[in-house]
Amino acid sequence: MSKCLMCPDKGPILLKNAVQCKSCSIYHHKSCGNRSKLLPDGSYNYCCGTGGQVHDEDFAGLDPGFQLILKRLDKVDASLSDIQSFSNKLTELEKKVDTLEEIVTGESLYDEMKDRMNREKNFIIYNFDDSVNATATDSVKIKKLLEDTKVVIPFNFDDLKVFRLGRDFVEGKNRLVKVVMKSSDNVHWIYHYSSEIFKNNVFESSDLTRKQQAHMQKLKNGVKHRSAKGEKDLKIKHIRGKPTIAKSIVADNQLNENDEDTE
Repeated sequence: MSKCLMCPDKGPILLKNAVQCKSCSIYHHKSCGNRSKLLPDGSYNYCCGTGGQVHDEDFAGLDPGFQLILKRLDKVDASLSDIQSFSNKLTELEKKVDTLEEIVTGESLYDEMKDRMNREKNFIIYNFDDSVNATATDSVKIKKLLEDTKVVIPFNFDDLKVFRLGRDFVEGKNRLVKVVMKSSDNVHWIYHYSSEIFKNNVFESSDLTRKQQAHMQKLKNGVKHRSAKGEKDLKIKHIRGKPTIAKSIVADNQLNENDEDTE
């Protein structure tokens, strides 16, 4: 590396930030070159002015190598600039993806909440006798089931609607029954007194969305896993409207009757 002729004590010049005399090809710091008079031919007064031309044979011999280094540094700078530009574009793309994910997540959340609200007035019955003509008689049978309950039902259920889930009847299989009631309060009452209403392996469940079904399956797997490790009396309870794995030995009077249902 060459040193600046004007300030040799400062150490080698970084050629990328240097200026070159057009006459003798010697490099100077930019700040030093600014302090020296620049002659009409592009040479500097300090090295090629009235004091005579200064020659640095060693430096002159190395000059082609320095020029090559400068060119390579320029290429490195260009590459770094391209990398930075690519990085900036990537950052912008990530921001757009994040924004899109937020929009999709927001829409998905809205759709999920809307779907849950639509299902709040429904419940599903399992193992209810099925037949070819079941759709014509299910409503009457379920109303009779409620009428025969020993507990006094505090609401009118004459307007309930009943649907079989699935296509055609298959011998030996009972299609699920979806019951639609007038309000979600009526459905919660059914949940609370389900043991008084449903007998002979017939039971009810919430009308769950796909996400709720996946969460419920995860809880069921959790019960199996914990039971396999030795925990006992585990079951899924709805506590404050949220399905949770809990001990079945917890007394009912310790829980809010309006907030608890059992799967």
